Amino acid sequence: MELSADERTRLLYEAREKERMDNESREEWARDTGRAEGRAEGEKAEREKWLGVVSEKDTNLTEQATALAEQALLIAELRSRLGEDK
Repeated sequence: MELSADERTRLLYEAREKERMDNESREEWARDTGRAEGRAEGEKAEREKWLGVVSEKDTNLTEQATALAEQALLIAELRSRLGEDK
């Protein structure tokens, strides 16, 4: 009641309260934004990690398929030569 009796004091109090609430709001927004950005970065890193694993597996499978195809060609060539030698 004493604060409300002196208009200047009340206005100063209200200004300080408004500044305090504004600061709290900015801090909350910054925290929420930081969390969202951190979560997005973490999800991106996880996706890239798994894509790297998949890419590595695809590369390994491609290399294995190429090696098998080369072996099949060599076998076919050897069979052909063996057939010619008979």
